[in-house]
Amino acid sequence: MPRERKRHRLMIIFVSACAVAGALFFVTGERRQAGEAKPDGDSGAEEERVTDTPTGVAETKADVEGVPTVELALDDLVETAQKKMEIPPIDWRTQLIESLDGESIEETARNFHDPNDLSLAVSSLSMPCGMMDTQAEALLVTRLTRVRKLIEIGSENPELVVPLVRDVMREALGGYSDVREIYFRERAGKFPATREPAVQFQMRILCCTYILAELGDHESLPLMLQSWRQHDEKGLWSAAPPGFTLYAMHRLVSTFPEERLSTQAAYLQAKYLEAAECVPQHREVEVTRWSAAYMEADPRILLFDPAERTLEGLATMKISIWPHCYRDGTAFNEGRKVPEQTRKLFALLQEFVEEAFPDHAP
Repeated sequence: MPRERKRHRLMIIFVSACAVAGALFFVTGERRQAGEAKPDGDSGAEEERVTDTPTGVAETKADVEGVPTVELALDDLVETAQKKMEIPPIDWRTQLIESLDGESIEETARNFHDPNDLSLAVSSLSMPCGMMDTQAEALLVTRLTRVRKLIEIGSENPELVVPLVRDVMREALGGYSDVREIYFRERAGKFPATREPAVQFQMRILCCTYILAELGDHESLPLMLQSWRQHDEKGLWSAAPPGFTLYAMHRLVSTFPEERLSTQAAYLQAKYLEAAECVPQHREVEVTRWSAAYMEADPRILLFDPAERTLEGLATMKISIWPHCYRDGTAFNEGRKVPEQTRKLFALLQEFVEEAFPDHAP
């Protein structure tokens, strides 16, 4: 089980178990105060009354002795609840899947900001999700149903997905550049709304970056370099965290077809890869397909069904979780702050992209 998922599950189980035990202890205590104590001496008949109760309501000893005691361990309480719990599908997700089923590929690539999809994804995270947080954003994209849909289709038919997603990203980069200055000036102290164009452009750029890198679209490297360059312009943030863009470009440069490289480009690729030995590999995880009735990260499953019986029989797919820090534990970026190591790698990436794609050089 992934570390963050295990931590999330343990935290939820502990808090909920404490709440259940506390409630049971309180109820039992009330019943005991109401007349559990036996009178001194011979107890007499089985139906002897206990009248000294706070409520003034007489109870029999049989009633009192039938009160359960809190002797079960927390693990037993949780296990008992889990065995009895049946987790129904969420109507919200059912409606989302029906909506996606009717979307074209282009519509799906433009609707990553959909509140229904985004809210379900965010609620499954075990960490806060803020701008420029590479770790949270790298996990968030894998939980979006639309991202899974396009990855699944594109893995089998990249020609159906890649050109459209690339066009959406190119358009979003231009749109974000036009509106972000006003957006950042006016959003101070405000929660970002998905109806705002800047937020929509951000989500498109973030998700398109992930999809294009996962599908191995080397032609999108100039777009990703453009995304990085936006980070320092006018002191404003780029749409995607620098560390997120760094790893996307890292994947594409690492797998760039040798036959397409000039002598100079091959040299620059080798130069970058030598410097990038500090960048760890991503990890692949098995998740439910976009059209499944449940998502494996559903908090209810983490809490009430750790054996994942609810997921049995559901179709699955593989998806990549990208790293957010170097092998020594240094973050690719911390908010807007970009460490020197990341800037050096971006400088090498820029050299390679400009050599490999001379027509796209600024």
